[in-house]
Amino acid sequence: MKKFIFFVKAGIIVLITIPMAIITFLLLPFNYKGKIYHFMARIWSELVLWIFNVKVEVVGKENVEFGKNYIYISNHASAMDIPALIHGIPDQIRFLAKQELGKIPLWGWLLKYGGYILIDRRNPKRAMRSVQRAIEKIKSGVSVLVFAEGTRSTDGKLLPFKRGGFMLAIRAKTPIVPVTIIGSHKIMKKHKLEINPGTIKILLDKPISVDEFEGREGEEKLMELTRDVINRNLFEKQSEG
Repeated sequence: MKKFIFFVKAGIIVLITIPMAIITFLLLPFNYKGKIYHFMARIWSELVLWIFNVKVEVVGKENVEFGKNYIYISNHASAMDIPALIHGIPDQIRFLAKQELGKIPLWGWLLKYGGYILIDRRNPKRAMRSVQRAIEKIKSGVSVLVFAEGTRSTDGKLLPFKRGGFMLAIRAKTPIVPVTIIGSHKIMKKHKLEINPGTIKILLDKPISVDEFEGREGEEKLMELTRDVINRNLFEKQSEG
């Protein structure tokens, strides 16, 4: 029964996504700094969350000066993390995503042409060009969000981090905001065609300055510091439960 309900609701999402995608494509010539795309993405995210009865609680907004440029570094445990973050963080965010996602019809095309940064992990030279594009995006007045684990966790526990987001932060000289997503793996687990109603909690920590970090060693230390913050938040929440 759960799978049947999932497919019915997913069908509704598809019916909503197609006209929204067409409208967004038509507006791309006027998509100054990706703001139109982000506006449409927020509407789409709110509809997805509403249809699947998923609520989002954001804690720590007072820690962030929205409108200032940041690298948001987040854990990742569910496909619902993306609409939850787009809806929950009131900032001009561009996701760093793997290039393969750009090949998905409609949604992937919009990622590619809507101002998001797609990285070819298999080609180091192209990956570095993608990092440079991300730096240019940040300088143009937007923030970038990176799922530091590189993939979704199956049980909500933190996986090892990859260095890309931290290299980007140091090179762009942009503070990092640690983002902890709690509870999303219970709502939609990896490889499961079920979405359970519930609440996703997003914790925004105080920005971490990157001024004192340099080179490979600095990336490693910054990565460890950020991971400790997110891991502590996850551990404290599990202890409460």
